[in-house]
Amino acid sequence: MTLDTAERATVANRVNGAAAPTAPRLDIAGERATITLNDAAAHNRITPAHLDVLGRHLDRVASDASIRVLILTGSGEKTFCSGYDASSLHGGLDQRWEALLDRLEALAAPTLCAVNGNAFGGGIDLALCCDLRIGVKGSRMTMPTSRLGIHLYPGGMRRFARTFGIDMTKRLLLTALPLEGEDMVRCGFLCEAVERAALADAVQRYASAIAECEPKVLITAKGFLNKPLWTDQDMAAMLDAHQRSIAAAGVSGRLSNLKKN
Repeated sequence: MTLDTAERATVANRVNGAAAPTAPRLDIAGERATITLNDAAAHNRITPAHLDVLGRHLDRVASDASIRVLILTGSGEKTFCSGYDASSLHGGLDQRWEALLDRLEALAAPTLCAVNGNAFGGGIDLALCCDLRIGVKGSRMTMPTSRLGIHLYPGGMRRFARTFGIDMTKRLLLTALPLEGEDMVRCGFLCEAVERAALADAVQRYASAIAECEPKVLITAKGFLNKPLWTDQDMAAMLDAHQRSIAAAGVSGRLSNLKKN
């Protein structure tokens, strides 16, 4: 049975209604699905409670072959996403976060990230899981994992190196210095940066262009382009480094100090 636009929106709303008010929201309109990170007061930080909700949203999108594009964005005008809640790790690794990112990256439908504000930590990687990214002028991105004493997980290392190249990845990970404005376009993080008032129109332009392309060709091309760059042994070694850094004492304290700064 094929759902019309109104029915599909109702289904999406039912999924959203089972979650907390700040949980990510899914909206479906015609051939377009939109996931909105919905906790602007907390800079759209992803918590463990959000992971299952996001997973259900991805299931919903993946199960509907009529959806031609998924748009990911954040609520508010300050921050797209401040990443995964590192304080929730408590000395242990929550692999569901990386598994969710890998699922988003591997989604058959093309994905477009509307980076509506600043991106921090895992929020950068969340955006990198999308095929295309459009941002607003005046925003910035910062990857503070090294300051927290956390080694980036394997999928993140792969996506950073693939998108930015080794030299820029070193700049981001070894200094934790922010990158701002047009530099985010030059390094490949954003396809383009637009004025905030023009973001919706830019997203519409890209989404419409995707919808005009042959779906099967897009799926095949995306699959080849997303092939990993490292061997399984490399990925296992990076995962080990990530796990050991999370387990190390003092991560919570460094997180508190970072928030003060």
